[in-house]
Amino acid sequence: MVNRSWGAFGVRLGAALLAVVLPCLLPTGAPAGTALDRLVGARSSVDDYSVTIEAHEALGKSSQDRGLHYAFRKPAQARLDLMAGTRSVATILWSGGDSVVAYRSGLSFLRIRGSAEDRRFTSLRGNGVRTPVLGDIVACFERHQSSVEVRSGPVVNGQPTDEIVLERAGISCAGDSPADRAVTRDIIEVSRRGTILMRRRYEGPELVEAWNLRDYRINAGFDDRVFN
Repeated sequence: MVNRSWGAFGVRLGAALLAVVLPCLLPTGAPAGTALDRLVGARSSVDDYSVTIEAHEALGKSSQDRGLHYAFRKPAQARLDLMAGTRSVATILWSGGDSVVAYRSGLSFLRIRGSAEDRRFTSLRGNGVRTPVLGDIVACFERHQSSVEVRSGPVVNGQPTDEIVLERAGISCAGDSPADRAVTRDIIEVSRRGTILMRRRYEGPELVEAWNLRDYRINAGFDDRVFN
């Protein structure tokens, strides 16, 4: 495997990231039902969140591993920080639409603007700042429930999980990159509290994206400073 560094600007978003797999905290009195029912029911109660993502991607003979910190606020503001340990080395900002702003850590006065799909601002597989939007991920699984299976999942970080499997050959989701059109199976591991702890995507038997998600902050009341 060739481990590819992120592009010239150093902000190509490691994604496997795998599928946005993001936070959703169940409110008190969340509706009973399957793990997917609970995620769908809780979606409207989440106004903002942040999460740390350990992301792995593979494309052909190349692979990429990155640490990311992601923040989102409704209706359409997001911040993605590429991390080196606990330190941000580059930031990408999105405020809806198809364009983003990016800058290196400590150089926010030197901002670069471009398309959200620009290879400078995306990962090996083309995932970017719009990929880990929780509502879009849950909506895709909800929209294709006839292709979804919910089953008991593994223990992740000491927490039992439910596993939600979307057989998605021929299915596209919001935020997908062109490379994701070949994905045939999308799996998320959901804690009994309702947070997505892992996401894995496969092309046939091959794992092409994987995220581990931790350190959630949900409904933290993020203000405009977070997204500037």
